[in-house]
Amino acid sequence: MSIELREEKLNSNPNHIREVTDFECSLEDEALVEYIKNNAFSENKESKTRTYLIKNNENIIIGYYSLRTYAISIDVDGFNRIKPLIELSEFAIDWHYQRN
Repeated sequence: MSIELREEKLNSNPNHIREVTDFECSLEDEALVEYIKNNAFSENKESKTRTYLIKNNENIIIGYYSLRTYAISIDVDGFNRIKPLIELSEFAIDWHYQRN
């Protein structure tokens, strides 16, 4: 099955709020469903994460991922170096599309 995908940054517009309510994962991934429905919008607004929706050509959310940024301090030859990091903090695929 061929699926055309596109990516959108999550924002608090009424369409995204409505579309997120329909997103479902498997029972083992219930925490990921709760995150996108209850935490993702506020964490984006507070700049804690950036969440991106993965949609099909029918504008249905088939997955999402959230990124966090960090910095760590590393001692290199006696000099303190700051290294930026990106963490994939959340990743989920709608159960209808898993294993496809």
